Amino acid sequence: MWRGTRNEATIVERRFTRMLPGMEHLSYEERLDRLGLFSLEQRRLRGDLIEVDRIMRGVGRVDKDQLFPLVEGSVTRGHKFKVRGRRFREDLRKNNFTQRVVMVWNALPGRVVTVRNTLPGRGVRVRNTLP
Repeated sequence: MWRGTRNEATIVERRFTRMLPGMEHLSYEERLDRLGLFSLEQRRLRGDLIEVDRIMRGVGRVDKDQLFPLVEGSVTRGHKFKVRGRRFREDLRKNNFTQRVVMVWNALPGRVVTVRNTLPGRGVRVRNTLP
């Protein structure tokens, strides 16, 4: 497990992909595209969304009602599993797992959120909807 900051991890990944044969003169995005990889931010977001999905389905020992309270009593567009975000005065809490995924989770299409199984097709659907 990487223990450095996200900035340091990105620097290491950029340096490593540049050392691969034939990749020296390509931009970082082009190298990732040719290697079939996503950026570190996209991979982190995908992992976060997979974890939210597991929590919402009740997999694990996390109280989903306390961690991710659902939006109540309003007509919501999209899917019925929209979670309520909290507001904080400090910027410190904005990067917590429970806060950084709220807007992205709520923006997912209903067909992605309501898929009942974890077959490979689900990952493809999530991957195709990420920014």
